[in-house]
Amino acid sequence: MNELYSVPVQGGKATMVITQPAINARYNSNGDKIIFHDYKGYEDNWRKHHTSAVTRDVWTYDLKTKKYSQHTQFNGEDRNPVFHSNGSDFYYLSEANGSFNVYKSALNNNGTPTAVTTLSKHPVRFLTAADNNTLCFNYDGEIYTMKEGEKPKKSVGVSDDVGW
Repeated sequence: MNELYSVPVQGGKATMVITQPAINARYNSNGDKIIFHDYKGYEDNWRKHHTSAVTRDVWTYDLKTKKYSQHTQFNGEDRNPVFHSNGSDFYYLSEANGSFNVYKSALNNNGTPTAVTTLSKHPVRFLTAADNNTLCFNYDGEIYTMKEGEKPKKSVGVSDDVGW
């Protein structure tokens, strides 16, 4: 199942963290919140332009208060969230503008999400973020990085000496 468990690094018994299916779950830098997208029912991850009762939304779980908060409500797919280093914002992928792009929003649910990318030919996939908020994602089969306020940059080829 998609529930989230924790296992001690030294080994030992796994303990359930939350019962809600938590896909692409990530802890914030303080370790007191988890951001994830939900799982309401099966839908192919590669399907585009999907709207139905099972589309994914972005949620957080506060480990101290044991409360869930829903952060997106677009009728299509919102998924793959990552925390911003400021602790009050997050990035995620959404089809709100027609194709999966990176969006930024606030955890307090105030304001409108902002499109960070506006790529249209292919969907953006596999979003990650570094501690300095540099984003990394896949677009059209290539790896891109993007710093806040800048345009996405295609990564150069992988060196042959990395052992792959």
